[in-house]
Amino acid sequence: SKFDTEWVEFYPSNALCAYPSGNANLMKTVDFLKYVKGLATDDNTSNDKLSVVAFINEYFYDKNPLTGEDTTWPKFVNKEDRVMRILQEPQISADGHSISTKALCSFTQRSIRTFFNENTAGAYGIEWYEETGTTNSITNGSNNDNGLANLDGRTLTNRVNFNYVGYGTDGQPNGNTYSSSALSNTNAIYACLTRNRSVNDVKWYLAAPNQFVAYWYGEASIPNEARLYKGNPAENFTGNYNQMSHHWTSGTEGNAVFWPMEGATLSVARTWGWTAGSGNHHVRCMRNLDSNTAIAKAAELDSKELAVVFKNFNDNAYRGIATENLPVHHERDAANKLPKAIFIASSDHTATWTAMTDAPAAPQIVSAEVKDGSLVVKFVNKDTYVYATGTGTNSMNNVVLGAENSFVINNPNGTYYFRAKRNYNTYSQYVTVTATGTINNTPDGDGGSYEIAGGTSNNKIPLMAAIHQDLCKDYKEGDVATRWRVPTQRELLAMYILRAEINGRLTNDIQNNTLSSTLFSARNVASTNASSDIRYGFVWYYTNTIGFGLQSYTWGDGSGNYRPNGRIRCVRDASEAELQSLGISNGGDQEEGGEA
Repeated sequence: SKFDTEWVEFYPSNALCAYPSGNANLMKTVDFLKYVKGLATDDNTSNDKLSVVAFINEYFYDKNPLTGEDTTWPKFVNKEDRVMRILQEPQISADGHSISTKALCSFTQRSIRTFFNENTAGAYGIEWYEETGTTNSITNGSNNDNGLANLDGRTLTNRVNFNYVGYGTDGQPNGNTYSSSALSNTNAIYACLTRNRSVNDVKWYLAAPNQFVAYWYGEASIPNEARLYKGNPAENFTGNYNQMSHHWTSGTEGNAVFWPMEGATLSVARTWGWTAGSGNHHVRCMRNLDSNTAIAKAAELDSKELAVVFKNFNDNAYRGIATENLPVHHERDAANKLPKAIFIASSDHTATWTAMTDAPAAPQIVSAEVKDGSLVVKFVNKDTYVYATGTGTNSMNNVVLGAENSFVINNPNGTYYFRAKRNYNTYSQYVTVTATGTINNTPDGDGGSYEIAGGTSNNKIPLMAAIHQDLCKDYKEGDVATRWRVPTQRELLAMYILRAEINGRLTNDIQNNTLSSTLFSARNVASTNASSDIRYGFVWYYTNTIGFGLQSYTWGDGSGNYRPNGRIRCVRDASEAELQSLGISNGGDQEEGGEA
């Protein structure tokens, strides 16, 4: 029987070294085992220690290793790990039915992961994890679709010292960190060269921004361990949160950094005032899976219709056809999954929509009583509460709830204003609890009294009307089978990356400050260094710092307008008949809107 063993090669050496292509001492696994066996039986062997470097080829095949026939990437991408163990000292039971061995060495390698379906021409895949750590600089390319093309014309010679790329005997990286030993500089555009055997045959490269957008569209096909962001942003949002998930791209300046914690925000390379790991971003490499020079795109504009088509992803990337308005949702809900195609309105809606405001209701209190010299306040719900001795919110104290959602104030005197905390430095309306009279600790009971009264909020929360109102309900354009609605984050992102093509067909261009209908999942805790900044939902806002990202209530557009005061460009799903006209199948297992 044949076995797949040639993906591991061995080279006798006392230290890490570059791949010795063509060297007679470089051995395939079977030849290496024969070599070792020969040493074991050679009486002239001076010692019993042999140092070798094991070269693990990438998990990629041009031919089936067992049959020699040509093969294609769906046969080995998104598959189980491949494993090879070299065993010794087999022990066979007396009945011959059991065998045990010791593993001399074992090699396990994970397959490339892709988010494209198996029929996609020009597909590419992503590595499981970042081998080499963060780096702090980038030389921008000119191609936002094809990261490999951004290496064209660059001098690659001497960028990597392959003698220092690998792992030592203790399993720890030896030289494949960003140091002068492995890389000649810390530029992220060259970091992925370390995933290749040489710079003369580059397969792995730093992804372009729109390739990361394709990743975001098909993220459901990627195991959580291999995702660019693995956590829950609503749980992990801190002042420096994105510094842990920023990834370099090889694209143009305005799209140099991809923010997977926010789904797919794109921005320039800057530190945003952060101090933890300031300026360092992650590097995740990609590889083309076939010989097509034109690689697959995240989204495409139909050649005839003003329709954006999403056709290359697995079924779990899609939702069903929306014939009505989508439910309120955040970026990771099922409602933000892809349709197969959308039609875009030929002009903005007639109005520029302003921000709504919301004043959340005051906390509900079950009871308040003076007991043993203290004021005990019990709340109906467990929540994040604060209190102060005045109506202002500058000097708030945290409420630490005890049993039965109770809170105790020792030696109370006067009026206390309780609020629920909603956003960074933003609170609900207040409810007051006033303790009056003389408090005593006599065995017969406490003196004094209390009263509870409602109040008003002086700190309203701005909302995006595009999320909470059906703004396209009355929009009319043509005789259509599905109704118009505000685009989701993924849909608006496609309009953003295709903006040059789309606007080339329009009299009224899609412009900055165009809003989506998608909330940010960490909106209740998100903030920047601005004390009153609120990050509520997603917006197309192309400037010299942000390409596509979150709206911010305090960041203006230069004309005195805050981002919640944005434009609306309505879209609608393509119907079954229209999908057929566009040459798209609507088969597969797709979800409707709602929680993902």
